Amino acid sequence: MRSLRRQLIRLLDQARIEQHAERVPPRIAAALVHDFMTLLPLGEHSEAVALRVRSISHRDIHRHIVTIRCPDQAFFLDAIKGYLLKKGITPLMQQTMVAMIECDERQCVLELKPPGEQAEANFMFIALHISATLVKDIRPCARDIHAILRAVHLSVRDFAPMRRHVADCATRLLGTQPDAGALLEWLNDNRYLYFGLRHRRMRLGLFRDARTMRHVAPGLAEAIATLPPPERCGVEWFPLPALHHYLYSAATVELARISWRADDGALAWTLVLGHFSRSARHTNASHTPVLAARWRRLAQSRLLRHSAFYQREIRTIYDRLPKPALLCTQPEDWLKPMRNTVDMANATDATCALLPPRTPGTPILYIAISALRYGPNTRQALFDRLRDEAGIVVHGHESIGIGPHRVILAYCDANLRHGAPISGIDITHVQHLISDAVTFWKDRAKAAILAHSEHFSVPAALAEVLRVPPLYEHLFPPEQLWRDIAMRQRIHQDGRIHIRLRRMDPTHLDIHVLSARPLLLGRMVNQIQAFGLLAEQESMVPLGNAGLTLHINRIVARANDPLDEPTLNRLHVGLERVFNKMADHDPLNELILTTGLSINEVAILITLRNYLIQLLPDAARPPLIDMLLKHAECSRRLIDYFIQLHHPHIERRNAAAARQAFLDALERVTTLTEDRWFRALEALVTASLRTNAFTRAPDAPIALKIDPRQLDFIPEPKPWRETFVHGVELEGIHL
Repeated sequence: MRSLRRQLIRLLDQARIEQHAERVPPRIAAALVHDFMTLLPLGEHSEAVALRVRSISHRDIHRHIVTIRCPDQAFFLDAIKGYLLKKGITPLMQQTMVAMIECDERQCVLELKPPGEQAEANFMFIALHISATLVKDIRPCARDIHAILRAVHLSVRDFAPMRRHVADCATRLLGTQPDAGALLEWLNDNRYLYFGLRHRRMRLGLFRDARTMRHVAPGLAEAIATLPPPERCGVEWFPLPALHHYLYSAATVELARISWRADDGALAWTLVLGHFSRSARHTNASHTPVLAARWRRLAQSRLLRHSAFYQREIRTIYDRLPKPALLCTQPEDWLKPMRNTVDMANATDATCALLPPRTPGTPILYIAISALRYGPNTRQALFDRLRDEAGIVVHGHESIGIGPHRVILAYCDANLRHGAPISGIDITHVQHLISDAVTFWKDRAKAAILAHSEHFSVPAALAEVLRVPPLYEHLFPPEQLWRDIAMRQRIHQDGRIHIRLRRMDPTHLDIHVLSARPLLLGRMVNQIQAFGLLAEQESMVPLGNAGLTLHINRIVARANDPLDEPTLNRLHVGLERVFNKMADHDPLNELILTTGLSINEVAILITLRNYLIQLLPDAARPPLIDMLLKHAECSRRLIDYFIQLHHPHIERRNAAAARQAFLDALERVTTLTEDRWFRALEALVTASLRTNAFTRAPDAPIALKIDPRQLDFIPEPKPWRETFVHGVELEGIHL
């Protein structure tokens, strides 16, 4: 055994050098040698395929190592790769080598062999290194791989008998169904991969092992048991849902039934499981037996007889379509969707049709879109929308690129026969979903620009769509682009900062601060949070070029309470005035949300507060702010009293009631200092004689004319009249 181990180490190193692979760490190399030693076919009764699994760590690399021994056939490795691809597993490393071992009474000799010789004594070693981080539990994966190895071994072992039986079936059909017999002969000429065959009591390939079949093709045996008996001679293809859940095949697996008249006159039949070979899939369908006759029948339609253009283009599509899909449907059902595909001209065009099968199975949803719009993300988004919005579950699909178009054949979850009504599926709605899925952000942005062309230069705006930053597409809907282009021109003309608000839910706001120049993030957040909002997310996107740029600052903020429409309107006005220095950046702005005050009314309260700070030695700004916010009802009633006294459109007869409402609210103030300060503010309102607070321009300061003789807390000598002026850049001026 030591000699054999040394030979194996040497062969592994030789294979690594020949394949230009990197040297593996010693611990992993030792594990490979041990597992391959265990898998060596040393006994006469050793299984044809074997597998071992272990998990190992090396420094910060954690991996599962799956070691496999199988015959020297490419089908085994292809099947494993197909399975890993379907599962979305990308191995960290893959190692393969082909070897042969000969033993006599004295020793065993292990020799490296060129791959592909397919000698019976040759075997292949495969080592798959799979990330233990991405695949937590390797055991289900290992069971799947072992079942795949057994399935491939059964198919390879019985491939020749299956071909002979299909050749016999072709001979039986040539007399009565020459097209069907010719199709079988054509397939048998290395154009079909046979996975399994079943005829009466004969079981070949995968049909030999029911347990492996249940593992590799779950639900297939049950679906076969429900198939109705054949009604006529020929070859039928069954688009069963279970075939699309086949564990490893890269191509779509097919189930065909060959039927012929036996000597006693009864219909005999054979089931064949497999799929067309790669070369057969690329052969033109109109040159294939059976399908060639169907094309000739289709070519006799009025559309194709009178238009050489449609005949050429539709034949191109027909030739590229998957042959099993054509064989299990009626050729006439394909004519309309193929013509609609030819007529597609724009990148956002799409067409679809639902094609019922001739035999029991899933109908085929034919989808044609622009090849420019096709990709795995688009396809998955389309299937998700079909499932969520149309109730159509796709079991499997095939896609074919045909010139500028991409045709997707989706096998759906209905059970229909040809001629049966297609109920429960609104094909018009499905068409809308498909068109919507291939209409991208830039398409919608261009459509919105064309719909509002009166606002700007359309050619320049359409060109700008192509230069939109990716972050802009991620954050904003396409219909917003034309508004931002128009807003950019407006902002560069008026020089103002503009605010846009959108309510995301009852308490969350999407705030856009639009400016011609960059703004400091910290200052923006402080100004917004002064309104009682909590900023949670921030991003900035420039739109335009160096000469003409709109800076869009997006801030997602949360309020403590739900926001109604009037509150949003007051907040919008307040934010715009604060950002444009037409109103104070002050913590009292929070009263706009909590009390319903406007930004102008908050400015009056700020003016009264600042006046009181200059009159009372112990009154300071921070405690006064805390008091006015804590007792928001008193603040609200104080401003109501001021409005009743000074608003030009309100009679003063309700002033006494407003003052009493303030005094009633004051009863809930429990500290002596706060009570004294609130009463001083009420005295200031009572002593005010005149104000411009309700007639001024938004950016003008507020002026209060006061009778100091009514204020007992002003020291002597008291002036006859005093005017206090407060503005954003003009604060605390006495006249």
